[in-house]
Amino acid sequence: MTPSLLLLRYLVGRSIIMENREKMKIKTILQLSSALIAVTILVTGAVFGLSMQASDRASRKTNLSNEISRAVFEINALIRDYAASRQEYTGRQILTALGSLGATLRTYEVDNSEETIALEEIRKTRRKMENDFIKIAGNFVRKIEHEPEEQLGIESLPDFTNQLLIDSESLASFATKLHKMNQEEAAASRLTTIFLPLVVIVILLTATVFGSNVVNRYIVTLLSRLEEGTKIISKGNLDYRIMIRGNNEFSELSGAFNSMAAALKESYSGLEKKVEEKTHELKQKMEELDHDRAKDEALLSSIGEGMVATDKEGAVIKVSKSLETMFGWKSEDLLGKSVFECIRLADEKNDAVPKDNNPLQRALTAGAATSDPDIFCIRKDGTRFPSSITVSPVILGGKTIGAIALIRDITQEKELDRAKSEFVSLASHQLRTPITGIKWAVEYLLDVKGVSEQESRTYLDRIERTTKNLSNLVEAMLDVSRIETGRMAVIPTPFDAIEFIREYVNEYGVIAAKKNVSLGFTKHPEALPVVTDRIALQNVVQSLVSNALEYTPENGRVELSLEKRDHTFLVTVADTGIGIPREEQEKIFKKFGRASNAARMKASGTGLGLYLVAQVVKLLDGKVWFKSGEHDGTTFFVELPLRSEPRAGELQFAKREGPEI
Repeated sequence: MTPSLLLLRYLVGRSIIMENREKMKIKTILQLSSALIAVTILVTGAVFGLSMQASDRASRKTNLSNEISRAVFEINALIRDYAASRQEYTGRQILTALGSLGATLRTYEVDNSEETIALEEIRKTRRKMENDFIKIAGNFVRKIEHEPEEQLGIESLPDFTNQLLIDSESLASFATKLHKMNQEEAAASRLTTIFLPLVVIVILLTATVFGSNVVNRYIVTLLSRLEEGTKIISKGNLDYRIMIRGNNEFSELSGAFNSMAAALKESYSGLEKKVEEKTHELKQKMEELDHDRAKDEALLSSIGEGMVATDKEGAVIKVSKSLETMFGWKSEDLLGKSVFECIRLADEKNDAVPKDNNPLQRALTAGAATSDPDIFCIRKDGTRFPSSITVSPVILGGKTIGAIALIRDITQEKELDRAKSEFVSLASHQLRTPITGIKWAVEYLLDVKGVSEQESRTYLDRIERTTKNLSNLVEAMLDVSRIETGRMAVIPTPFDAIEFIREYVNEYGVIAAKKNVSLGFTKHPEALPVVTDRIALQNVVQSLVSNALEYTPENGRVELSLEKRDHTFLVTVADTGIGIPREEQEKIFKKFGRASNAARMKASGTGLGLYLVAQVVKLLDGKVWFKSGEHDGTTFFVELPLRSEPRAGELQFAKREGPEI
């Protein structure tokens, strides 16, 4: 039998127990009640029969006592008549009556001691009266026995009337007492006949109720054990057995359940093995699917482009994480929706691309791969970004069932192209300016004759300054390239930061004095030992101080300070210069980023100085920030670790010459 059929049998059996529990109780109670009622009827009948027998016996005894009483009273009356008349006939009647009384007394059955005493007194008195009468009238008696009645003579009998009267009174007294006892016994027998069956019925009915209750409890106990056993088995404990002993329906039912549990266990043992095997196979398949899914997800995640897959109607069925990040959507917001509503496209003029011209629609319609290398995508928040889209149709059985689009954000490429153009333009301009100055000075010295030594020295100094600026510009460009390509090394060395800043302030004090700008360094501890790349820190301080001196007008002030913190030290460069407009502050640390007021004040700036400061500080595991407002001056903060970690690289920082970049 299959496990399912066994389980069905088990469930049906349990259902029968639960549904027919009350029926079984009522049926059993009715059967017990019927049996007890039958017993009650039988016992009541038996008791009633015994009561009737006792009543009949009492009636017979009453009748006998009545006969005895009548006989005694008859004897008493005859003796009185005899005493008055002394007739032979009366004497014969007395003897006959005494004989009849004796016969009646012999048939009487006594039941208690009082009856025995009364009856014995009657017998003794009767016997005495008979003996006395026979002794006194013996001859008369013999004559009565042997002679005819008409020949008897009464004159031969002595006068014993008084004694007979006394004995007859005594006999009457005992007969009355016996008769009274028989009447009382008959009355008691009648009451017993009436009430004893009722008492028996009440007792048996009480026993029936009590027995029904006991049986009910017994049945409930057995049913509860069956129910408890079925619950335990239903929870999977197939080793449990319902123990009900005896030879009844409950023991048979418990045996059936135990057999079924054993059969279920045997079947389940084989079934569990099969389930375990199938589960293992399913687990392997699931692991393979998970592995394949993980590979697919990893592949999708590794693709920098955003991926969206649609069905033939253009409904989104799959998106990659990169596309969610790119557009600001969640996958649950896109799945099932039209791709043309979620992935919106626009041209350079920010006009929406018509659906028919959408690369996805073209691929779905034509069943061929399409692309658009330069198109704008619109994010969820309404902003747009330049992108390159490639769409490939999914073809099955010669029919297009969907499409897969790869969207690449080309913002950085656009910015890089623009930066390259700006860099080339700026580099050509910045390099052309000093080279032109050098060329002009050299040509002047070569072409003009009679140039004085002092004038020659002036031109040579100009050539030297221009050459230094040109060298610094080239070095800055090289540093940018080295840092961005990860080839710059960090070589920490121990030195005192206080002496380092003080030497630098002394070196640049001459330049500050020429511009009539105060350069100070007053707020600092007595000593501050640090371990960092000295040249890298020097280039950072040089860029900040040279910018502060460059953009601070006459009578202004540039103040340096140094502060030691828990694990870092803070370099502050504050000036009272032109400041940085708030709307332009976010681009200050970007490559070629310059404020508009700085460009107006000094057109020859490169916009690389602060970009290099930010990159160098980052390389030293530090932070840089500033506070500024237009016409309110600027304060730069550089926080570096007291001990920088060395970093391997092909090249190291080179010291730039001169204050300008």
